[in-house]
Amino acid sequence: WDFLYKYADAITVLTKYDLEFFKKRNKNVWVMHNPNSFKKINKQIKNRDKSILAIGDLNRYLVKGFDNLLDIAFDVNKYHPDWKFKIVGEGDEGKKFLQEKIDKLELNDSVIFTGYRSDIDRLLQHSSIFILCSRNEGMPMALIEATSQGIACIAYDCVSGPSDIIENKKNGVLVANQNKQEMSKQLMKVIEDEEYRNSLGNEALKSSVDF
Repeated sequence: WDFLYKYADAITVLTKYDLEFFKKRNKNVWVMHNPNSFKKINKQIKNRDKSILAIGDLNRYLVKGFDNLLDIAFDVNKYHPDWKFKIVGEGDEGKKFLQEKIDKLELNDSVIFTGYRSDIDRLLQHSSIFILCSRNEGMPMALIEATSQGIACIAYDCVSGPSDIIENKKNGVLVANQNKQEMSKQLMKVIEDEEYRNSLGNEALKSSVDF
């Protein structure tokens, strides 16, 4: 099917990463991001919980990087034991694997599995930080949705997706892909500096209109 692209009047792609590949096949290529399905909050929410939210299919824990998220939680817990990591999603096989690691790292008081939730927008509104630890993404809907709820966002700069949404240290934080030490360091900066955290959330809310 590759030869057919040159006959199209135009091609739409999901991310900036896709542009180079398709521009070799057609000059008229446009980035068309996924639209946000959540209603944007009208004003910033005060007194958010000391919680860090991650969202995804637990059975895809390698793709979503939940295994590495627990190592990051271990680092953060040493300095900020009052902060909780909440993982939203289902998957018996993945939960079993992750729970075994939680037991090994003694993080049972710090990591919470919420299971499936239909009120993710409310969870985003009441949490302080959204974290994306994926090893790869297309266009991460959870990150788009998070910006519309005014939450401070931090994500690995994986091959495609996060850099289309986040301008580093303005409306969120981008960390070199799979650099766990740097992720822990940057996450703790967001935890420790409330003014910085609020600024990231406010700018995320403004930039969410792009979606």
